Amino acid sequence: MEAKLEIYQGGTTRLQNCVAVSEELLEELDNRISEGATNLLLFQQLGPSVSKIAMQYQQILTQISLAKEDLSQLHT
Repeated sequence: MEAKLEIYQGGTTRLQNCVAVSEELLEELDNRISEGATNLLLFQQLGPSVSKIAMQYQQILTQISLAKEDLSQLHT
């Protein structure tokens, strides 16, 4: 019985650690998305000379946002 309790507690601790890490990752992704949106606006303001870079940056930002949504769904 004691061994089962130790296994259960160990599993619970690992699960809590995973949740904490995923919460930190979600927060970091939020920060990166915000920074990315600001950078994208700056790229767009620079005009046509950097439009290709702005488009690529927007695609990357979209991929990060989608990854964050996937992680959010796993987290809940």
